[in-house]
Amino acid sequence: MSVAYPFFLGLIPKYKTAGFVGIYMACQNGTLLIGPAIGGIVIDCFGYVALFVCSALFVFAGLCVFLTVQSPQTTAGSEQGR
Repeated sequence: MSVAYPFFLGLIPKYKTAGFVGIYMACQNGTLLIGPAIGGIVIDCFGYVALFVCSALFVFAGLCVFLTVQSPQTTAGSEQGR
């Protein structure tokens, strides 16, 4: 949270923080509430190995999203060099 939140605040438009922070908190807390239930279903249906494979795929998907999103400071800096 301490690393992601400042990065997140750098991505949202100024003076529209409340709505975006609400979405951020809903996504964060929703996964904390729903994640254990989904993990339990995966373990019951497919076993422990499937849980690790699914987790690895989600981590990889998150990494791909993280690598494709650029902060406004990075984008502005690359345009100034042109």
